[in-house]
Amino acid sequence: MFAQVQAGIFGASEPVRVGRYVLRGRLGIGGMGVVYAADDADLGRRVAIKLLHGTGSEDQARGRILREAQALAKLSHPGLVPVYDAGTDERDRPWVVMELVEGETLSDTIRGGAVPSARAAEIGRSIAVVGLRDARLAAPSMPAPKAVK
Repeated sequence: MFAQVQAGIFGASEPVRVGRYVLRGRLGIGGMGVVYAADDADLGRRVAIKLLHGTGSEDQARGRILREAQALAKLSHPGLVPVYDAGTDERDRPWVVMELVEGETLSDTIRGGAVPSARAAEIGRSIAVVGLRDARLAAPSMPAPKAVK
């Protein structure tokens, strides 16, 4: 699928679709997958879609990404990105659709020089929220303090 995505975004005449989502451009790449900007053809909104890399341990990764999507879909917090949809492609690789958040990345902020203390505290709080979310995803119930690193 990634070759099809590359061709569709960078030169092919046919747009690449994942379900009802039309991919428009790569936003970032990480250890688990690639995030693209996309258009939701049914609802007429711009979204972000994370496509899992094709790896040898797909069953484990598939379970993890779908659990993450289910957990995030149950939460509502300004520091968390809402999950809109999740599914699998024709090769059974999972994808997750989230709100597309425009703006400066943390890397961009840090690259800009010294960060005022109030802004640094705000960023720290946001990161702590995500850390708590990840701790909750790693265990079926609230983890014991010694389990959180």
